[in-house]
Amino acid sequence: MQVKEPISNNLLKIMAIIFKSHFKIYNTDDRFKTVYNKIIITDQLGFCELFVLINLADIKPIFLADEAIVHRYPFLFKSTTINPNNFCTLLVSLESLKKLDLLSLNEYAFLAYIAGKLRATIIPISITHNKSTNIPFILSQIFLSKIFKPSIVEVLPSPKLYLDTKLNKKDRRQLNANSIYNVSSEIIYRSKNTNQTIFNALVDAAQRHGLSHRILEDSILGQLTYLKTLVTIRIFAKKIDDLFPNHKTIGVMLPNSCVTVISFFSIISSGKTPAMINYTSGLFNILNSSKAANISKIITSKSFIKHANMGSLIDQLSHKIEFIYIEDIKDTITYFDKVLAFFMKNYPINTVKPDDIAVILFTSGSEGKPKGVALSHTNILSNAAQTTARIHFDHRDIVLNILPTFHCFGLNIGLILPLISGVKIYLYPTPLHYKKIPEIIYNIKASIFFGTDTFLSQYAKFSYPEQYSSIRYIIAGAEKLKTKTKQVWKQNFNINVLEGYGVTETSPVISLSTPAFNKEDTAGLLLPKIEYFLQEVQGIKDGGRLFIKGPNVMAGYLHSDKPGTIQPLLKGWYDTGDIVQIDKSGFLSIKGRAKRFAKIGGEMVSLAAIDAFANELWPEALSASIAQIDNKKGQSITLLTTNSLAKLDELRTYAKSIGLTELYTPSHLVIVDSLPLLGSGKVDFTKLTEFVELTSRS
Repeated sequence: MQVKEPISNNLLKIMAIIFKSHFKIYNTDDRFKTVYNKIIITDQLGFCELFVLINLADIKPIFLADEAIVHRYPFLFKSTTINPNNFCTLLVSLESLKKLDLLSLNEYAFLAYIAGKLRATIIPISITHNKSTNIPFILSQIFLSKIFKPSIVEVLPSPKLYLDTKLNKKDRRQLNANSIYNVSSEIIYRSKNTNQTIFNALVDAAQRHGLSHRILEDSILGQLTYLKTLVTIRIFAKKIDDLFPNHKTIGVMLPNSCVTVISFFSIISSGKTPAMINYTSGLFNILNSSKAANISKIITSKSFIKHANMGSLIDQLSHKIEFIYIEDIKDTITYFDKVLAFFMKNYPINTVKPDDIAVILFTSGSEGKPKGVALSHTNILSNAAQTTARIHFDHRDIVLNILPTFHCFGLNIGLILPLISGVKIYLYPTPLHYKKIPEIIYNIKASIFFGTDTFLSQYAKFSYPEQYSSIRYIIAGAEKLKTKTKQVWKQNFNINVLEGYGVTETSPVISLSTPAFNKEDTAGLLLPKIEYFLQEVQGIKDGGRLFIKGPNVMAGYLHSDKPGTIQPLLKGWYDTGDIVQIDKSGFLSIKGRAKRFAKIGGEMVSLAAIDAFANELWPEALSASIAQIDNKKGQSITLLTTNSLAKLDELRTYAKSIGLTELYTPSHLVIVDSLPLLGSGKVDFTKLTEFVELTSRS
């Protein structure tokens, strides 16, 4: 094995001693001194981190030949050889593994292989420098500035290694990779600063990646750098603070655009809370949402209202809500405002705390009235950290975000996460342009794309393989990814669509598949720092109702019967309402919503399973089922489909061929021209149920 060692270990020790007085190291562990052969894994490995480790124990460090610090300063290192009887301390950084290319399972398994060969103990170390310490930007660009910040060192439990030769090579490699991957994710998560506001996270990203770094783009304003973004946010934040001195929550009704980003962060900078209004949900739901969050003012755009043909809706809403237009605010901006904003761009108008509410989103209303979901700054930043701990986002990436910002997936994962990670975002106002969006992916050379199963299945029909030549990965969420959709993308475009699972109340991601760690028919592994338990459900043999707790779980709900009052969760546990199965390797499989199970003849039947095999049988159509009260069976199932040639006998035969019982065959079949959809692309089951009930009565 080719490794490198410093030309002078004594020089490193002297340097460490010189700067020792500047270290404030906590949570040390005796394993540093009691374990002889060790491999230390940490997130990043620069001279600062190296000095910290040398101060913890009298180590003689060596490095893999492709370690990042070796590449940066090759003149300081020389080649050496090691063996189990002549072993120093091997230092490995996750930074050297991440790179731009996708991580493979073998990169994680390789560390276990080294540990086995050298009979070494793997010790994961989290080294974080106090991010609350204010250091001038110029100093922050010099690596030595880290030394003047107190360092927090945490020694994590060593990953369990499976070195038993009785296991076959493939299983052993998989188990070892999983073990090291989990502890690596924990290290990366701890390296992120979640104890700050979203605005401060944006400022940190601008300083880290450079004010000239292009971060936003749309077809109206073109490209915006961090500098222009922060200056514009400061300008509008001052205007909003002047306009709404006594209003805590401000509604936002805008499409995907740079203006939406500016409005969102401006409201936060002014010390207020943006509430993202789902303008596709109709008059009743918008009024109900506004009442729940105590919203009396909404920011929107005259241009947007005109192009979206929402004049009538605005007129009806105006009886109870005042609308403020971006164009009118823009007309009041002076030259002095711009100059002042330039110098004050890194500072919010009014400060808030990390645990304060950052945004209010609203549940889709697919199974009832929408509720307000209050997410704190810590909730959102924690979920961003949890997600980036599982999958790598690089400043050279380009994200195409077509998901609406009133949807948690579109706002938090499609917008906030890239912004604070230095990833450029191209914002497109609608996901419904099935022919146009593949062209945009090709033109902007997007490398990351988020979508729902419904939208991805449509894009595939109007796409060519060359349009996805720049794609690193596509992540599907908001609804279950159908096997057929995944197969089409693999066969036609050689892209493995990754599936995530989450809900608005969890900011939103709960589990995520990655290129190296995925399993058929699952939504990946649970994210770091998430606790869970499965509640037994009568009639469900495999799995249970999922309850979770973690830093990404919401502060609470807002209901229209108690406007503006946040109702917290009991002891922090959130009932997802989903029936899931989690296997011994930690992979999560979604069985369906608890509300979307029908009880027929004493057996629990998954409506999601019926939807799935109906869509497999008729892939060109869209099908969905609902349950109704039946005096004889308890409940009966009605399937609605857009397949004009659909027949129940055909569905019954197909269900039997894949091993499903007669219980899974719907009692009624209704052929429709289209199914009602929410803005996220999911089926609107509330409207679907109302339609079936109305049809059955008539």
